[in-house]
Amino acid sequence: MPEENESVLSAHPLEGGSGQALADVLEATLALAAPGSQAEAVVLRQHLGLTRYTSRSIHQSVEDLSTRLWVRSWLDGGAGWASTGDLSSAGLAEVVGRAEASAAIVGGERLDLPTSVANGGPNPFVAATAAADAAERARLAVGHIERAGSVEVNANLRVATQELAIANSVGLRATLPMTYAALNVVTRGGGNTTWYETGIGRDIEALNLDGVVDKAIAGVSAAAQPVAVAPGDYRVVLDQPAVSMLLSTLGYVGLNAFGAGAVKDGSSFLAHHLGEAVASELVTLRDEPTDPAALFTPFDAEGTPRRPLDIIVNGVAVGPAHDRASAASSGADSTGHALPASMKSPSPLSLSIAAGTSSRDALLAALGDGLIVHRIHPFVSLRGGPNANLSGTSRDGLLVVKGGEIVGAATNVRWSNDMTDLFGSVEGVSSDRSVQWMDLPDHAPITNHVPSLLCGRLTVHGSQPRV
Repeated sequence: MPEENESVLSAHPLEGGSGQALADVLEATLALAAPGSQAEAVVLRQHLGLTRYTSRSIHQSVEDLSTRLWVRSWLDGGAGWASTGDLSSAGLAEVVGRAEASAAIVGGERLDLPTSVANGGPNPFVAATAAADAAERARLAVGHIERAGSVEVNANLRVATQELAIANSVGLRATLPMTYAALNVVTRGGGNTTWYETGIGRDIEALNLDGVVDKAIAGVSAAAQPVAVAPGDYRVVLDQPAVSMLLSTLGYVGLNAFGAGAVKDGSSFLAHHLGEAVASELVTLRDEPTDPAALFTPFDAEGTPRRPLDIIVNGVAVGPAHDRASAASSGADSTGHALPASMKSPSPLSLSIAAGTSSRDALLAALGDGLIVHRIHPFVSLRGGPNANLSGTSRDGLLVVKGGEIVGAATNVRWSNDMTDLFGSVEGVSSDRSVQWMDLPDHAPITNHVPSLLCGRLTVHGSQPRV
């Protein structure tokens, strides 16, 4: 197992499973490509350990080893792709055949693929995280249960070791070992109120997991006996989990609004507002793929170095993320935001809103009368359009504020807003930020490094019944 100061390109086959070296899989895949074709193979292997627990017991501890291979082919003016989890000889031949068959019927120019990757920056593999086995996860879980005491807790702790490997027909060969650990905690208090907190990072020893539990306990303690909220427009403080869910919906899960493809076809609100204000001047949104607080990576799924990307600067829409295909068609340069072929590429997955200067207390004082929306349910309804209209419900924390003071909890509400109006109404940004995350199948999680936002208007359509 490599030490943390070794090259991030060092070979690091995951332990367990078949032990099949990913470099051998890639070589065998490229050897099957048609003569004269251009080909790229990307494979991701993940060993995931997951422990779920409540206040009463650890009720699940599982280990899973998964591998996915993506193949892109360029033949006679066409480009195509296919993917598989079957890494047998027959499986490799089948996936290459499907990719080339797709290339024969789908247009696409050959790309200027990289021949090597740049090395440098922080190492995404941390040995202590890779060593955190089921026993260590159980030890941490028991500590969290004891810490919660009489507060009901429902949590899951996951630890993953991943290996990304890339090879192409022009000579690039790269492997990238990675780790991450993530904790989700939901606490339940009086009146059936709930509160959510999370933590994620490459280094499990650097994560303040006890602090995540403490925040979840403190949050639910302030949220007893929820009351209904009448329909209307409310001044709100969007807590960091709520801000993150809006960004994830805009940026990947729903609209992919920050990728060049959605801008080019006009489905992204950025396409209608490039060079114009789409948010308050207090809002600066970037993608920070090398942010050491998040799940940093040095290069993308094509081997292009990742770099920070300005998307909205002081409220003004600047531009989208590019991979090599979108860059070639737009006369631009790749920004290092390619994903494996079946995903929404190009796309930023490490969004960051710049910190402001206000404490949370200052945001509440400036809020006056209104609501704190702590978290938004992941199932957000999409209307999109030129102003990025979204609607959804609150979840795990909705508080009523009067005169700048929290006076109680509210039942969850259904809301809707144009995001250009919501972010345009931002009056304050917290100096405190946290990294929030959302899981993606066959990939590392999305992370968003975000502050809390004081917004002038969120439209509420009504409260949900209490259950």
